[in-house]
Amino acid sequence: MLLKSSTKGLLILLVLILGLLLTNFYKIKPHPDSIIAKINDAHVNQNINLTSLIKALGSKEIVYCDTTHSLAKKILEAREKILLLSPGTHYSFRETISSNSVLYIPKGATIMLANETMIDQSNYDEAVGDAVLKSWGSKDKPATNIHIILNGVIDGNKSVHPYAKGGVEGIDWKWVTNSSIIGNGEIRNNNGDGIDLDVVFDCYFEGFNILNNDGSGFHFGSPRPIESSGRNVIIDVFSSGNGFYHKRNGFDVSWPNINTATYISCTAKNNYRNWDINGNNSVVINGLSIQHGGIYDKDNFKKALLFEVNGVSNLPFSNKILELQNDKKNTYKILIKESGYYHISTSNSWEPELGYQIFINDLLVDETKKIIFRNQPIKDLSSYFIKHLNVNDTISIMGNKSSQYKNENELVGFSPINVRLIKADEKRNFYNYDYKILIFNITNNIKFLIYRIVIGLKSLFGVSQNY
Repeated sequence: MLLKSSTKGLLILLVLILGLLLTNFYKIKPHPDSIIAKINDAHVNQNINLTSLIKALGSKEIVYCDTTHSLAKKILEAREKILLLSPGTHYSFRETISSNSVLYIPKGATIMLANETMIDQSNYDEAVGDAVLKSWGSKDKPATNIHIILNGVIDGNKSVHPYAKGGVEGIDWKWVTNSSIIGNGEIRNNNGDGIDLDVVFDCYFEGFNILNNDGSGFHFGSPRPIESSGRNVIIDVFSSGNGFYHKRNGFDVSWPNINTATYISCTAKNNYRNWDINGNNSVVINGLSIQHGGIYDKDNFKKALLFEVNGVSNLPFSNKILELQNDKKNTYKILIKESGYYHISTSNSWEPELGYQIFINDLLVDETKKIIFRNQPIKDLSSYFIKHLNVNDTISIMGNKSSQYKNENELVGFSPINVRLIKADEKRNFYNYDYKILIFNITNNIKFLIYRIVIGLKSLFGVSQNY
């Protein structure tokens, strides 16, 4: 009777689960996000975070920390202030940067995980470790307005702290919003990820290098229970030598993140796997993937809304490439006949000393905006930007005095720009995040239920045998 009762209960549970799945299936709708929204997010996010940082630098009190001071004490003193480090090595005992704070790590300054720090992995939940620097908010009260200016080094000291002693990331953010990390410094030598981001929204990252970490270089993960990050922008970051211990990536977005990241002009070089976009609807624009000495694991862009890496793209272009028309004034022009967002590319740098400039409506395009081009043009690879254009707008290339011409009407030494309309394709956005999370949770619960039933039956049979 007991076995029959258990079987009946299990069947009822399975019917309920099936009904729940079917109910949610019919609620699936195309996600409202789009390629254009990604580009707009990138511009808005960049402006908001840099404006916030500039405002903070102009209004906050500065706390100075040299190598004779305790970094931990100075970080506490500098809450909601600016902490400026001196050149030299400062030792971290897994420090926390609080909301509304600025940490400035200048060139010549290093924050290194102290030899003496003790890490016990048993103190942490699943998929959680510690970090050289961390900011942990909560669902009810996320950490916010944290800015790190990284021109120096953050070092995980993994030769002293291998993974067997406990996982350590370089920077670990959980439940963080409206924050940034910018500079030309390094995050290196961590036994976990260089940067680990869980439930991070509207954050901005630019310019630094992530080197020789055992986990991923730049990683978007998820806490338990599962939650997604969203609307983050990463520009001109370099990731190399990461992931070999844990078989991870230079840059990634893990499942089940959705609408998580827009990577622009980022370079992955000689990582275990350079790119792994496994969370839906993230974007990679003008990316590079470089492997010397063979590929350890292939790049994965299957879940990317769009990607553009090494000149290969899944952008939903119009098949028509608009042609440049020579107006016989050393200027080549394109007249736009349909309003929309356009992908504009050229195979050479557009710096004036290299022979030509790009204009939109006769105004020189601002090459200082990194949202448009990577800082350093790469030989034999295209540069790109995306721009909204209206009917009768013009795009033109004009040669300057340093150009050499076959004749007065012909520019020499560059490939003409390609201008293509980005087509809307809502089918690419067909995804229901809540449904995916529901399936994930139900699958885990079923596994746990089966486990409990097996244990119960073993116990039940054991009792019967004793009698």
